[in-house]
Amino acid sequence: HRATGIGPYGATFNADQSEIWVADKGEANEFFGRTVTVFDTGDGRHLDTLFSGYVVDHILLAPNGKEIWATANGDGQIFVFDTQTRQQTHVIDMPKWGDPHGLVWVHYNEDGVARVVRDQGGFHGGVNPFTGRSMDY
Repeated sequence: HRATGIGPYGATFNADQSEIWVADKGEANEFFGRTVTVFDTGDGRHLDTLFSGYVVDHILLAPNGKEIWATANGDGQIFVFDTQTRQQTHVIDMPKWGDPHGLVWVHYNEDGVARVVRDQGGFHGGVNPFTGRSMDY
């Protein structure tokens, strides 16, 4: 089996939990990483190494179950990957070199009431992409 990139830090599963995506931050080693490593959860086989941002940190499955978002503190950016193709689809720059350290998705209903549906603590409403089941607010 192949190891992760330098200094693995955060990790998340894809929607069907057949893959685990690992943020290779590298912070503890004084060498900062720029990759995300993808493994098969069934047999531990290395599937892919993806280029990401400098000091990639937190990595989460988006509420739609189709994207993985990875924060890159060293670049002040968020990298978005398609879970099926593993291709990078977007790079989101933080205004004024802001710190993209954590990720939070918020849903606003028709009355303007906001609810957190996903953060580093898990899924909090809507549809859980791991199970496809509705979650109550």
